Amino acid sequence: MFCCYNPILSICLLAETMERVGDAVNIFSYDCGVISEGLQNLGLKLVENMEDTIIESIFTETDFSDRSVLKIICENEYELLMKDPKVSDLLDLLWVGKNTYDCDGRVTDFSLLSYLSIA
Repeated sequence: MFCCYNPILSICLLAETMERVGDAVNIFSYDCGVISEGLQNLGLKLVENMEDTIIESIFTETDFSDRSVLKIICENEYELLMKDPKVSDLLDLLWVGKNTYDCDGRVTDFSLLSYLSIA
């Protein structure tokens, strides 16, 4: 956690840790759930104040287990972090892909649907 410079990744990892502690120790389950939700609200406020140009790099960065921020959010069902329209635009970009004149030949530039059709 101390080496992580991505604020959304840090919030996701902290919220995930709080939920694990709450699941492991029943007496802390309510408090850890409240803390996790508060962290997600903080993440939402951070995303709202971020520039559009850095959203893609923030949400596609991976942690030490090679999970992207988007994967952590989906695995743990952190819907609060997905409410901002900037994140919706990123998801649309990842699903549809870049325009053909923006592609440089890498598989990541093409849409998921076209990648799945050739795989």
